[in-house]
Amino acid sequence: SEVQKKPCLAIRRATLNRSFTPVFLGSALKNKGVQPLLDAVLEYLPNPSEVPNYALLHQEDDSKEKTKILMNSKRDSSHPFVGLAFKLEKEVTMHSHS
Repeated sequence: SEVQKKPCLAIRRATLNRSFTPVFLGSALKNKGVQPLLDAVLEYLPNPSEVPNYALLHQEDDSKEKTKILMNSKRDSSHPFVGLAFKLEKEVTMHSHS
């Protein structure tokens, strides 16, 4: 409804302006609070095309000066390639949870 949308729009606007940070609590155990967190990410945070995103160019010469590259969503040879890599790791524990 319109009444429910107004607070969401206000939270999104303040979040985009970086004047407000929504906080959510939950636990991965039994997925308590995981779905509201994922819903809030979609509702309040910008998608990459809505804000300028920059990457830092790695310098081989140990220069302290950082070169910023504006990331562009166009996928052609007119812009430098910028990639994001991450690794997920499952922690193995040696003790039992009893």
